[in-house]
Amino acid sequence: MTSVSPGLAAAALALVAACQQLSPARLTADRFMQLYYANADVAEAATLCTGAAREKLENELRAIQGVAPDTDANRPTVTYSLQSSAEPGPERAQFVFKVVPHTDDVGSLSATLGLVHQDGRWLLSTLSEQHAAPEARRSAPEMAAVARDPARARGRQINVLTNGSESY
Repeated sequence: MTSVSPGLAAAALALVAACQQLSPARLTADRFMQLYYANADVAEAATLCTGAAREKLENELRAIQGVAPDTDANRPTVTYSLQSSAEPGPERAQFVFKVVPHTDDVGSLSATLGLVHQDGRWLLSTLSEQHAAPEARRSAPEMAAVARDPARARGRQINVLTNGSESY
Protein backbone atom coordinates (compact mmCIF):
# COMPACT_ATOMS: atom_id res chain seq x y z
CA MET A 1 0.00 0.00 0.00
CA THR A 2 1.37 3.41 -0.97
CA SER A 3 0.87 6.37 1.33
CA VAL A 4 0.67 9.96 0.16
CA SER A 5 1.77 12.82 2.36
CA PRO A 6 -0.94 15.34 3.30
CA GLY A 7 1.08 18.14 1.70
CA LEU A 8 1.32 16.29 -1.61
CA ALA A 9 -2.40 15.49 -1.52
CA ALA A 10 -3.26 19.15 -0.88
CA ALA A 11 -0.98 20.25 -3.72
CA ALA A 12 -2.60 17.74 -6.07
CA LEU A 13 -6.09 18.96 -5.15
CA ALA A 14 -5.04 22.58 -5.71
CA LEU A 15 -3.64 21.67 -9.12
CA VAL A 16 -6.84 19.88 -10.14
CA ALA A 17 -8.94 22.84 -8.99
CA ALA A 18 -6.74 25.27 -10.91
CA CYS A 19 -7.05 23.22 -14.08
CA GLN A 20 -10.85 23.04 -14.02
CA GLN A 21 -12.42 25.05 -16.79
CA LEU A 22 -14.84 27.76 -15.80
CA SER A 23 -18.29 27.65 -17.32
CA PRO A 24 -19.17 30.20 -20.03
CA ALA A 25 -21.63 31.79 -17.58
CA ARG A 26 -18.90 32.17 -14.95
CA LEU A 27 -16.52 33.65 -17.53
CA THR A 28 -19.16 36.25 -18.42
CA ALA A 29 -19.74 37.03 -14.73
CA ASP A 30 -16.00 37.44 -14.15
CA ARG A 31 -15.66 39.70 -17.19
CA PHE A 32 -18.54 41.88 -15.97
CA MET A 33 -17.00 42.14 -12.50
CA GLN A 34 -13.66 43.21 -13.96
CA LEU A 35 -15.20 45.81 -16.28
CA TYR A 36 -17.84 47.25 -13.97
CA TYR A 37 -16.25 47.15 -10.54
CA ALA A 38 -12.49 46.92 -11.04
CA ASN A 39 -12.16 49.09 -14.18
CA ALA A 40 -15.29 51.29 -13.71
CA ASP A 41 -15.97 50.83 -17.44
CA VAL A 42 -19.75 51.08 -17.39
CA ALA A 43 -20.12 51.35 -21.19
CA GLU A 44 -18.19 48.16 -21.88
CA ALA A 45 -19.89 46.33 -19.00
CA ALA A 46 -23.29 47.25 -20.50
CA THR A 47 -22.43 45.20 -23.60
CA LEU A 48 -22.62 42.11 -21.38
CA CYS A 49 -26.13 42.97 -20.14
CA THR A 50 -29.76 42.57 -21.11
CA GLY A 51 -33.08 43.51 -19.53
CA ALA A 52 -33.05 45.25 -16.15
CA ALA A 53 -29.27 45.10 -15.82
CA ARG A 54 -28.76 46.79 -19.19
CA GLU A 55 -31.35 49.45 -18.37
CA LYS A 56 -29.60 50.15 -15.05
CA LEU A 57 -26.20 50.60 -16.72
CA GLU A 58 -27.65 52.75 -19.52
CA ASN A 59 -29.27 54.99 -16.88
CA GLU A 60 -25.94 55.20 -15.10
CA LEU A 61 -24.21 56.17 -18.36
CA ARG A 62 -26.73 58.97 -18.90
CA ALA A 63 -26.18 60.19 -15.33
CA ILE A 64 -22.42 60.47 -15.77
CA GLN A 65 -22.46 61.84 -19.31
CA GLY A 66 -19.96 64.69 -19.48
CA VAL A 67 -18.25 63.76 -16.20
CA ALA A 68 -14.57 63.03 -16.69
CA PRO A 69 -13.67 59.59 -15.31
CA ASP A 70 -11.08 59.28 -12.58
CA THR A 71 -7.52 58.92 -13.78
CA ASP A 72 -5.84 55.62 -13.00
CA ALA A 73 -3.92 57.36 -10.22
CA ASN A 74 -7.17 58.54 -8.56
CA ARG A 75 -9.22 55.39 -9.13
CA PRO A 76 -9.25 53.14 -6.06
CA THR A 77 -8.27 49.53 -6.40
CA VAL A 78 -11.31 47.27 -6.28
CA THR A 79 -11.03 43.57 -5.58
CA TYR A 80 -13.74 40.95 -5.74
CA SER A 81 -14.11 37.29 -4.92
CA LEU A 82 -16.76 34.69 -5.68
CA GLN A 83 -18.83 33.84 -2.60
CA SER A 84 -21.37 31.45 -4.13
CA SER A 85 -22.73 30.26 -7.43
CA ALA A 86 -25.69 28.37 -8.81
CA GLU A 87 -26.30 27.14 -12.31
CA PRO A 88 -29.72 25.54 -11.97
CA GLY A 89 -30.13 24.89 -15.66
CA PRO A 90 -28.64 25.42 -19.07
CA GLU A 91 -30.30 28.84 -19.48
CA ARG A 92 -29.80 30.50 -16.06
CA ALA A 93 -26.98 31.10 -13.58
CA GLN A 94 -26.39 33.18 -10.48
CA PHE A 95 -23.13 34.34 -8.91
CA VAL A 96 -22.59 36.24 -5.68
CA PHE A 97 -19.36 38.22 -5.34
CA LYS A 98 -17.87 40.15 -2.46
CA VAL A 99 -16.67 43.52 -3.77
CA VAL A 100 -14.08 45.47 -1.78
CA PRO A 101 -13.23 49.02 -2.90
CA HIS A 102 -9.96 49.96 -1.20
CA THR A 103 -11.02 53.48 -0.25
CA ASP A 104 -12.25 55.16 2.91
CA ASP A 105 -15.54 56.52 1.61
CA VAL A 106 -17.14 53.46 -0.03
CA GLY A 107 -17.59 50.23 1.90
CA SER A 108 -17.63 46.66 0.67
CA LEU A 109 -20.73 45.11 -0.80
CA SER A 110 -22.17 41.85 -2.02
CA ALA A 111 -23.10 41.80 -5.72
CA THR A 112 -25.56 39.19 -6.96
CA LEU A 113 -25.43 38.67 -10.72
CA GLY A 114 -28.25 36.86 -12.51
CA LEU A 115 -27.31 35.59 -15.96
CA VAL A 116 -29.36 34.17 -18.81
CA HIS A 117 -28.31 32.30 -21.93
CA GLN A 118 -29.74 34.37 -24.76
CA ASP A 119 -29.05 34.36 -28.49
CA GLY A 120 -26.15 31.94 -28.06
CA ARG A 121 -24.33 33.87 -25.33
CA TRP A 122 -24.48 34.52 -21.60
CA LEU A 123 -25.70 37.97 -20.54
CA LEU A 124 -26.22 39.61 -17.18
CA SER A 125 -29.97 40.14 -16.70
CA THR A 126 -30.10 41.27 -13.05
CA LEU A 127 -27.72 43.02 -10.69
CA SER A 128 -28.44 43.37 -6.99
CA GLU A 129 -26.05 45.02 -4.53
CA GLN A 130 -26.19 44.68 -0.76
CA HIS A 131 -23.85 46.97 1.14
CA ALA A 132 -21.92 45.62 4.10
CA ALA A 133 -22.95 46.68 7.59
CA PRO A 134 -20.62 49.72 7.95
CA GLU A 135 -21.94 51.19 4.69
CA ALA A 136 -25.53 50.51 5.72
CA ARG A 137 -25.04 52.42 8.97
CA ARG A 138 -24.05 55.64 7.23
CA SER A 139 -26.49 58.48 7.60
CA ALA A 140 -28.73 59.24 4.63
CA PRO A 141 -26.89 62.54 3.89
CA GLU A 142 -23.51 60.75 3.90
CA MET A 143 -24.81 58.07 1.54
CA ALA A 144 -26.35 60.70 -0.74
CA ALA A 145 -23.03 62.56 -0.86
CA VAL A 146 -21.27 59.37 -1.95
CA ALA A 147 -23.94 58.80 -4.60
CA ARG A 148 -23.65 62.35 -5.98
CA ASP A 149 -19.86 62.63 -6.01
CA PRO A 150 -18.39 60.95 -9.13
CA ALA A 151 -14.91 60.90 -7.58
CA ARG A 152 -16.24 58.97 -4.62
CA ALA A 153 -18.17 56.61 -6.85
CA ARG A 154 -15.14 55.68 -9.00
CA GLY A 155 -16.28 57.81 -11.92
CA ARG A 156 -19.91 56.71 -11.94
CA GLN A 157 -22.99 57.61 -9.99
CA ILE A 158 -24.41 55.08 -7.54
CA ASN A 159 -27.97 55.30 -6.30
CA VAL A 160 -27.85 54.14 -2.68
CA LEU A 161 -30.99 53.37 -0.73
CA THR A 162 -31.05 54.31 2.94
CA ASN A 163 -31.30 50.66 4.00
CA GLY A 164 -27.97 49.97 2.33
CA SER A 165 -29.21 47.92 -0.60
CA GLU A 166 -29.57 48.48 -4.31
CA SER A 167 -31.46 46.38 -6.78
CA TYR A 168 -31.84 46.77 -10.53
